[in-house]
Amino acid sequence: MTEHKPRILIAPNKFSGSLTAGEVCAALANGLRRGGVPAGSITELPLADGGAGSVQAAIAAGFFAQPVTVTKASGQMVRSEFAFDGYTAVVEMDNSCGATLRQGARQQPLRSGSHGIGQLIRAALQVGARRIVVALGDSAGTDGAMGMLSALGLHFSDAHGQRLHGSGGELHRIARITGRPDPRLANVELVAATDVRNPLTGPAGAAHQFGPHTGADPAMIRQLESGLVNLVRVMDRQSHWQLPGWMAPAQAAGQPRAGSAGGLGFGCLVLGARATSGAQYFMDLLDFKGHATHCDLVITGEECLDAQTLAGSLPGLIAANAAHTEVVAVGARSALDEFTATQAGFSKVFTLAELTGENPRSEARPTAQLLEQLGRQLAQQVLARVPAGG
Repeated sequence: MTEHKPRILIAPNKFSGSLTAGEVCAALANGLRRGGVPAGSITELPLADGGAGSVQAAIAAGFFAQPVTVTKASGQMVRSEFAFDGYTAVVEMDNSCGATLRQGARQQPLRSGSHGIGQLIRAALQVGARRIVVALGDSAGTDGAMGMLSALGLHFSDAHGQRLHGSGGELHRIARITGRPDPRLANVELVAATDVRNPLTGPAGAAHQFGPHTGADPAMIRQLESGLVNLVRVMDRQSHWQLPGWMAPAQAAGQPRAGSAGGLGFGCLVLGARATSGAQYFMDLLDFKGHATHCDLVITGEECLDAQTLAGSLPGLIAANAAHTEVVAVGARSALDEFTATQAGFSKVFTLAELTGENPRSEARPTAQLLEQLGRQLAQQVLARVPAGG
């Protein structure tokens, strides 16, 4: 008789504001090993949902990091990177012109643009990518992808012929579009990965729903909304730059996901992109099912486990895709009661708040240390029920 070694897959999202998905994996794995689980029984698979950390998740899965200098939302240059495996490139909003690069700086909702993500796409084209996955995380502004489209070859100008740089505050001035998108886009599969399902304009659109998060006050939101409407109108009327089969701007503006990342979803759609669930796409891209097939336990999680977990967030999809494998969820905090967690497919939910009795972010011990402590507890539970096998 030989002892059966438990096979554990750690497949979390990031813990927003504290740890990347890779760091969450490492902390839990350290705890499991220190609790007695053999190192060879643990597989780490950092995942992403199309937001921050998407590039790092791809790199952790074997993609190569490609460094690029790009323009961030404020117009300053910043060192960024994308992930590439020789065929597929993963670029993300967050490490080019996203909200996290704005931290510590004054919010400028009318001056922020999306040039950086366009520059990353162009860099991916340069190295020969045949598929480009655009991870649409939190935006620092709302420019309807004007900056991205400018970086990819379109030229926007006002009624006097003055060239516009590309920012939310310029949207209402657009009167003419010249130029054409990079011709290499015609031979590339473009994928817009996001779990935000808002259209570009209207009460549920980018300006009204996400403008406040970028620092826009009510007057700015009205200006951004009218600017987005103008952008769509001009782009639809002057559509000489579009290739056959690409979605008409007026149609794209009303599509789910068009309003994601300050309207970057709209920009991707008019360039022929396929919009899809970010969490599901990265699970498929990084072969979650293949990794989970022969496991006894899957550990997933993210910063907060709540109603969004049941509405298509990464941990909920992990539970739905794990077939008959047991799934436990880990979060800094949770709003799920035991019945709801069971309905979602989790055998158990563990929170860091339970370890401290406080908000982990205000606790002196860092999140990683608490996750390691939780990993040791999980190891004891796993080993306690390991059967003997032949």
